[in-house]
Amino acid sequence: MKNKKNSKKSRKFQSIVTTAQELYFRFGMKRVTVEEICQEAGVSKMTFYKYFDNKTDLALYILKEIIAETENKYETIMKKNVPFAQKVEETIRLKLEQNEKFSQEFFRELLNGEIPDISDLLHKKIQEEVGAASGFSRLTISQFQYINAIYDLGSPTVTELAEKLNIT
Repeated sequence: MKNKKNSKKSRKFQSIVTTAQELYFRFGMKRVTVEEICQEAGVSKMTFYKYFDNKTDLALYILKEIIAETENKYETIMKKNVPFAQKVEETIRLKLEQNEKFSQEFFRELLNGEIPDISDLLHKKIQEEVGAASGFSRLTISQFQYINAIYDLGSPTVTELAEKLNIT
């Protein structure tokens, strides 16, 4: 992202980000154009390029924001003084709720590495989570089950996915 002072506070900046997130999550990133984002956000392409180099740059910004938000929520769950089983349940629900808004196409693009910069970001985050001793990330097996369930169900609701993962 281009370094623009106070860009996060700009109404136009927020409009671009919100609109792109909605379009990316609904249709996948590859199908959405800068022109569509600008038209839906009510901004010019010049305004778009004032803040972002291209649509991949914007997607990276959105994913980094989502990752940071999710990590903060995860840390909040882990700091709670509740039984471990409740922490696991809340963590799974967090993952399900976060991903319910994504389209199957968006997931496919992320998981198949169709956009190199995005794949690099996700690979880096996974590597950061890998435990030195075990060689597994925090969610390893359940994460793979989760991804498989998403593919099996197409575009599942939270309830359908929870049933598939036997956590209802």
